Amino acid sequence: MRVDPDQPLPPGSNGHAGIVFLVRSDGRVLLQQRDDIQPPEGYGRWAFPGGGWENGETPRQCALREMREETALDLKEARYFRSFELGMGTHGYPVTWHIFFSFESVEESRIEVNEGLAFTFWSPAEAADLRMNPRDRRVLDAFLASHQYRGGLRLDPPHATALVIELDRWGRVLLQLRDRDLPAHLHPGAWTLPGGRIESGESPDSAALRDFEDKTGVLLEKVSLYRTFNR
Repeated sequence: MRVDPDQPLPPGSNGHAGIVFLVRSDGRVLLQQRDDIQPPEGYGRWAFPGGGWENGETPRQCALREMREETALDLKEARYFRSFELGMGTHGYPVTWHIFFSFESVEESRIEVNEGLAFTFWSPAEAADLRMNPRDRRVLDAFLASHQYRGGLRLDPPHATALVIELDRWGRVLLQLRDRDLPAHLHPGAWTLPGGRIESGESPDSAALRDFEDKTGVLLEKVSLYRTFNR
């Protein structure tokens, strides 16, 4: 699920929350040890800096405010990752988490524990052994497996991409507007063809069909190869 991270949420968006994954240059992610008893893991489990939406806020404003309140870190940048719908919460509202991430360098001595028991940077391998509630684990695993995390650390090898030139009956081309908060080298706010990376073992046409459906919700019946470009 994706939303506009800079569009204020409508009144009554109870159950929405903003969360920031702060990532160190070595790939460690800042997690928060909780002091409440939310089951199944309860007291002492690990989760993320973040919290509930306040009236009039955008998802990004909510995430940055919560990070500032809980850790005293006033981050200058936070890129939007994804929003997760996570079922009904104990407060009686559907739970939606808006996830952001930042590779901003901060001094760990600046981090204050204003909420919870502790804040600690964990490697992916270490985090896999931490006590976490299932929905927290689901969100963390999705981020650690993403190209946003791996690309930010330059862990991704060179890869191939499949793009789709979709034409309507008048010959007009369908284009996608890129996120505004991408790094400069990824051309934020530019128009591009819909498409994405070809996964291991995937054929180019399968990747084109899959990614086009992921981005638009439309499953094309077939695609034909136009041309291959090498960069």
